[in-house]
Amino acid sequence: LRASRVVRTQLTVGRVALAGAMPSARRGARQMSSLEGTKTLQNLKEAFAGESLARMRYLFFAQRADLEGYSEVAAAFRDVASSEEAQAMGHLEFLQEFGDPVSNQPMGSTKENLNCALVGESHDGVLTAEAIKMAQEEGFEDAHDWFTTVQQADKLHKKYFEKVLKEMPV
Repeated sequence: LRASRVVRTQLTVGRVALAGAMPSARRGARQMSSLEGTKTLQNLKEAFAGESLARMRYLFFAQRADLEGYSEVAAAFRDVASSEEAQAMGHLEFLQEFGDPVSNQPMGSTKENLNCALVGESHDGVLTAEAIKMAQEEGFEDAHDWFTTVQQADKLHKKYFEKVLKEMPV
């Protein structure tokens, strides 16, 4: 089994740079296809989700730190959020040949990626409709109103992606 080719990258967190190997688009097919059905593949999917969530949480925390006047703390949160993004992108590189970890659709080309986005927005619509209903049933008016706003935004996102896909040159 031939070792996979990797490109070197540097993840910078504050003043600390970590040199490491990012997956390359040119890996040995046999090595990657052997990931099918393994715990490693599941770990890559879970790691992608975790890094993505961490990035958004840290950006949220940075906003709060800014509001409270802690600009250096906000900068630290943003630095680490950037590193989390790079890690999530690395996980997606590995996952690319197995499909989008969210929509389970093939991904890679721009058209495939637009299809993934459309499927994801459709799925979000279903989840949000359920959340709206539950918030209403449980009497959480603010959450109900928020989910309704999110549902409207997701519908716009889907229409936007549909338009972009339709207008995309063949």
